[in-house]
Amino acid sequence: MRRKLPLVLCLIVAVLAVSVLCPAAYAATATGWGKQVRGTGPGNDAKLSSEPLIIPSGTTANITSVTCSGDGFWIEGTVQRNFYNANDAVGLTLGSGQYYVYPNLKPNQSTATVQIVAAW
Repeated sequence: MRRKLPLVLCLIVAVLAVSVLCPAAYAATATGWGKQVRGTGPGNDAKLSSEPLIIPSGTTANITSVTCSGDGFWIEGTVQRNFYNANDAVGLTLGSGQYYVYPNLKPNQSTATVQIVAAW
């Protein structure tokens, strides 16, 4: 029994190492988000920021949820689309690649965010 213990411990450590170092290899979902801040005048331009939704190579995913504080959003990547109603994006099929999302600002809104989740 004592001879098997080091082998079992090595296997546990190996599985944990793979799960920490390679999460995209077995992930079933991915999340991307974007933000827009309205400019306030000369020298203070509007600002866009985004963390991409990454779909692994050889994978096809569907958008499963969208949370948006703005007036819809747009997506840039292999697919480029505008969604004036954010929930219309649910079910959209995405091929492998990186997708950036940005919210549309409502009138008089200074900041908006969008988050999308895709599953495969």
